[in-house]
Amino acid sequence: MNAEALLLAGLIFALVSVTAWILAPSGQKRVTLAFVLAGLLASALKIALFQQAPQWQDIHPDSITYERNARAFVEHWRGRAVEAEGYNLRGLQAFHSAGLHGPTWSPEDPSTYAWIVGSHEWLYAAYVSGYGTG
Repeated sequence: MNAEALLLAGLIFALVSVTAWILAPSGQKRVTLAFVLAGLLASALKIALFQQAPQWQDIHPDSITYERNARAFVEHWRGRAVEAEGYNLRGLQAFHSAGLHGPTWSPEDPSTYAWIVGSHEWLYAAYVSGYGTG
């Protein structure tokens, strides 16, 4: 883990601790702080445990997914058909495996960007579309 990540984690840890101390009732500050710190520690251990699993290594980092999705948008806008597998289009892959759509996103396809990338957030599609053109 790099130093910036540890510094950010420490800053968040301190901010949450101070906030819990300030917001806790006067007679229960220590108990409240203990529960908050235990919860933070449990969350950190859960994340570390998941990252030790072999399946974790099979998942693309978000930056690779963003880049592949952005390249898919660019190819789609250029009027070319886009394969779901090569561009990590999770939504299209899911609907293809369910038998609801083919493996290719054609330029004439009326499907929404959010449906193609597998996100219900319109902001994700907007971010990714800007990522590939910048």
